[in-house]
Amino acid sequence: MPPSRPNTTASSWVARAEVARTQVLQVGDEPSVHELRVALARVRAWLWLGGEVRLARRVRELRRSAGPLRDVDVVSSLGGLRQDAERLRGERSGLLEELQSQLVRPKVVRLLTALRSLPPLDEDRVRRRLAVALRRCLERGDARACAAGRRAALHALRRSARRVRFGLELLGADARVPKRLQSALGAVCDLDLALEHGAGTTGSRELLERRRAVAFRQALQVWWTVRPALASLLEQSAHAPSR
Repeated sequence: MPPSRPNTTASSWVARAEVARTQVLQVGDEPSVHELRVALARVRAWLWLGGEVRLARRVRELRRSAGPLRDVDVVSSLGGLRQDAERLRGERSGLLEELQSQLVRPKVVRLLTALRSLPPLDEDRVRRRLAVALRRCLERGDARACAAGRRAALHALRRSARRVRFGLELLGADARVPKRLQSALGAVCDLDLALEHGAGTTGSRELLERRRAVAFRQALQVWWTVRPALASLLEQSAHAPSR
């Protein structure tokens, strides 16, 4: 598969973010919120890889505004909290109104307009930034806090894996390794969210904790399985010729 052009990839995700924004404003269901978060994560990764740090921070701020609502949707989708369904529905209603009020602000419209008019990225710069992301991913995965299963450390590793995945996909390369790691860590992080929101009974919380322990062991196994491939990618990036 030939490498895709960075600007084409980013433009498609900016367009998807705009469509998702409209859907959140008009419908506000779980798929539209999820699509908005995914599209903005892609755009932010594109900006970071291209060195557009200021715009990347603005996109991060916008994406974070949808975070609390997405968290409630994730928790609602998990078993073990059925007795809290009514409370979660109430939380979701208020969070949706808050997000919708954020999405109609002039600064969001200006941001999306600015994103549509960005020039193509420099591929050599993208490759250098991808090497930074790979190094950070390896450092975070090797950290003691990650091996101990601490939530913040696992979440940070998941973000790093996502950035590596998006960078590889941006360049048209095989991204199955970081995608596998991101998916395994996502299962743990989702259960951490459920535990943070609290279960209605001791039994349901114990069930979530057991599921979390299993998901963490699986994620740790995936990490040690994919680590050599990530290290190899970093080594390859150090010897990649400029284009």
